[in-house]
Amino acid sequence: MLGKKSALSSRTAFIESLGATCKNWQWSWSFVNKEKKFVIFGEWQGRSDRKPGLIFSNDWEIRNGRRNRGFRQGLEHIRLIIEDGFKLFTFPMIANEKDEEDKGRVRIKRFINKVTEKTLLKKEDGWYALPILPVSDFQNHDEPTEADGQKAWTKDELTSAIKAYLMMLEMQNTNKLVNKTVIYRTLAAKTGRSSKSIEYRMQNISYVLQLSGRTTVIGLAPARNVGTNVISQIEEILAENECRAPDPEVIFNAEVSKLKRGIQNRLPQGTQTPQRKDTTSTGYVRSPEVVAWILNNANGKCEACDKEGPFITNNDDFFLEVHHVRFLSEGGPDTIENAIAVCPNCHRAFHYSKDKVKLTEQLYKNVKRLVVTIEDGIS
Repeated sequence: MLGKKSALSSRTAFIESLGATCKNWQWSWSFVNKEKKFVIFGEWQGRSDRKPGLIFSNDWEIRNGRRNRGFRQGLEHIRLIIEDGFKLFTFPMIANEKDEEDKGRVRIKRFINKVTEKTLLKKEDGWYALPILPVSDFQNHDEPTEADGQKAWTKDELTSAIKAYLMMLEMQNTNKLVNKTVIYRTLAAKTGRSSKSIEYRMQNISYVLQLSGRTTVIGLAPARNVGTNVISQIEEILAENECRAPDPEVIFNAEVSKLKRGIQNRLPQGTQTPQRKDTTSTGYVRSPEVVAWILNNANGKCEACDKEGPFITNNDDFFLEVHHVRFLSEGGPDTIENAIAVCPNCHRAFHYSKDKVKLTEQLYKNVKRLVVTIEDGIS
C-alpha cells in the first residue's frame, strides 16, 4: 500500500498527497513521481465497455473524433514502468452513469482514494494492471507456489527467464551495469507473475548453473528448492540457447544434493549390473599448443596452491589439469593469459567451491600473465 485511505475529496489533492503529478489535471488519468520512481493509473471499475484491469489501450488515442490529450502521457508512463523500473499503482475510478449509457465522453463520478501496487501485463488489446501474485513460503515447498495455484511455468516463460539471465551474465562478464529490477519488471509484465517470483526463478537458474560448476550472476544466490523436472527443463533450454547437448550430470548432481539433505534410514542397495547409457556431449576445440605451454611453464606445480601434482603419469610428469579462468562456455579465450595449470583439487574448487570468487581473485594477484579483468569469470 502506497498511502492510507483518507477523506480527501479532490482527486488532484489525493494524487499530490502521494507526491505524484501530471501535465494536465483535467484530462490525465496517469500520474508520476519521478523521485520515488512510481506511476499511478486510474482504473475504471464496473464499466461494461472496459475490460477489468485495462489501463491503457491503443484504441484510446482518438476519442469522439478528437485526439486524446492524455494518450501520449500515458504511453510515456507505461515506458517508465517497462524500461526504467518504475512501480505501478492504481486507484479505482467510478464513471458517471449517464456517460456510461451514452458511451461517449467519460467523466468521473467519484474515485476511491486508495492505491494498490499492481504488475503490468501486455495483451493484444492493450496494457493491464493485474494483482501481484503473492509467493508462498519457499522453504516449505519443492517449488514456489503462487496464490492462483499455478505452479508450473510454461516453456515460453522459462525460455524468457533464461534468455534474460544469460543476457545479465554476458553483461556481467563484459563489465556492464546490470539493472535486475528493470529486467524483473519486464518479465513480470510479459508473464503476469510477480517480480519476486521472477527473481526466485532466476535463483533456480543459478542453482542449475552451479550444479555444472559454472559462473552465476552476482546477487542471485542459487536457490535449490526446485523440483528435478524444472531443473531438467532449465538445463534443456540452456543447452538449446548455447547450441549444445543437455548435460546429464546436472540432473544426477541435483538428485545427489537432494538425497544428501534428506534422512536416510537404510543403506542403499545400488546395482550389481549398471545399465549402459550412450550419451552425446558438446565441447570446445582447444589449442594443444596452449595446453603444452601451460603445463611446461608450471613445471609440475599447481599454480594455485604451489604443490606438486598428486601423482606421476605414464609420461613421468606430475599430473596437472588446465583451467580457463574465464570459462570457454562464457566467452573466455583459449590463451595462456586466461589459462593456468592446477591440481585436480584446486580445479574442482574453482568450479564448485563456496569461496571460488575469492580463489579466482587471488589468482590474478599471484599469476602475473593473467590479463583478464577480475570481474570476468567470477560468479
